[in-house]
Amino acid sequence: MSDLKPSTTDTDSLNLNWEHLHEISDGDAEFELELLQMFVEDAQIHVEATKEAIANKDFRKLEQETHHLKGASANVGATPMQLAAQKLEQQFHQQKIEGSSDLISQLEEFINRIQSFLAKQ
Repeated sequence: MSDLKPSTTDTDSLNLNWEHLHEISDGDAEFELELLQMFVEDAQIHVEATKEAIANKDFRKLEQETHHLKGASANVGATPMQLAAQKLEQQFHQQKIEGSSDLISQLEEFINRIQSFLAKQ
């Protein structure tokens, strides 16, 4: 187990459920960083696929992508991202695209914050 400990300021700005992350990583800080890196890479792919599906008005694909993002976010304790993805999933289930760009921006901003955090580690 590593003594790698992110600063409180950095961790607070991420708004992650660190308790959940510590639990699934067995307190291994290096593993937590690896999980977050894999999450960022995966989330970027699915956000891009969501944007493409919006352009094509492919609601089935939109629901799939946002459902994946919701689950992946929950897995790493990224609660704000999970809630945004859940709103999108519900919206797309009702076949509504209006207002989705704000939620997509929130997802991207959250991913960027995690990426910035990881770059400092």
